[in-house]
Amino acid sequence: MMHPEAPTRLDRTVLAFASGPVGHLLGTLLELATIAGGALRQRAAAAVARRRSH
Repeated sequence: MMHPEAPTRLDRTVLAFASGPVGHLLGTLLELATIAGGALRQRAAAAVARRRSH
């Protein structure tokens, strides 16, 4: 009998996928998208502030 907290086949598959090269690529892309999103928000906020000050 397996221990109730033992990883399932799905757990092992997800871990193998996430720790492989594809998982690293997706993580990098997600990180870049987060950085780009922050920069876009800052630009939009600056544009709105400029419009309000005129």
